[in-house]
Amino acid sequence: MDRWSTDIAQFEAKTKEDYAWRRENLAKLDLVDFIVDCHDKFKWEEGTLFNVFEDKTGGRPVLFANTGFRVYRTEGKKLRSDDRGVYDGWSNKYDEDIPIFNPRIQPHLSKVNSFSKEEEGEDSDEELDDLVQPEEGHSRIFVVPRLTSCICSKFLHMMNKFGNSGGFQSILDALNMNPDENLTLTTMGYMITMISMPSKLFHKSWITDYGALFTASMKKQLLGAPDNILKTVSSNDVQQMQVSINSINLRILDRDETKKEYEKLKLEICTKCLSSTLLERRILGIKELNNIIRNNKLYGAKTFTMEQLIEWMGEMQVFSILWDPKKTHL
Repeated sequence: MDRWSTDIAQFEAKTKEDYAWRRENLAKLDLVDFIVDCHDKFKWEEGTLFNVFEDKTGGRPVLFANTGFRVYRTEGKKLRSDDRGVYDGWSNKYDEDIPIFNPRIQPHLSKVNSFSKEEEGEDSDEELDDLVQPEEGHSRIFVVPRLTSCICSKFLHMMNKFGNSGGFQSILDALNMNPDENLTLTTMGYMITMISMPSKLFHKSWITDYGALFTASMKKQLLGAPDNILKTVSSNDVQQMQVSINSINLRILDRDETKKEYEKLKLEICTKCLSSTLLERRILGIKELNNIIRNNKLYGAKTFTMEQLIEWMGEMQVFSILWDPKKTHL
């Protein structure tokens, strides 16, 4: 490793507080049912450290925590039950033994349901944008290196080549077309996901010229899709579209506005599902609305209060939709 690498820092400059928290709270062989945030190698989840044990397999003692990606309580998104009671999260099938000093374990609610510094866009220092010049044969810059995201020259070259060949404009044009059997809403969702993944790398001029156009196009497709189009789209795909729109919005809006837009979109999708003629979509809408209410109650108001949520339900005639005799199937 090069001695000037950003992966090297002064001793304890990056770890002192973190290690102190772990020594004080986790390095205990009598630890029982300690709630944390834990990364499941895909995203952050709430988890429980059921116990801590010492492993000497490698020749020196290492403390491991028997970790479950669930919290025992009666409210949450994924309620299930086992011999210990009702829990929110994943079953013991997915339990892992994780070293207590592994960064996958973090203090409770420091990662889950919060915007980390990275998510807030602190990695997107746009001062560099004015210094980078287009490559030979390119008319403009679409992506630039970001120190903690990507500095791979080959990837950046290919992305800039893609943009200068009209790639981004072609995808935007496709997102503004009417979905059909050859270009489904799910395919459009994959497109916006592909666009959102390198969102931190985009040059600020790309954000100005394309950012709002991409999010507006995808929202229009998602919220305006008729039932015959929407019925083939899975709930996971819908959720991924929301996440992708949010990733781009983090480069366009400030932190608070991004949160508001994310929560607003969730409510708009709920309304669309509740108004659907398809029973499975209405059930999904009820489940999502229930999750929003539960999370609001469980974690406290983030972008709106419970009173504002009830007011919104009244304005959107949610109760009338729920009890419409033509749609209740009762």
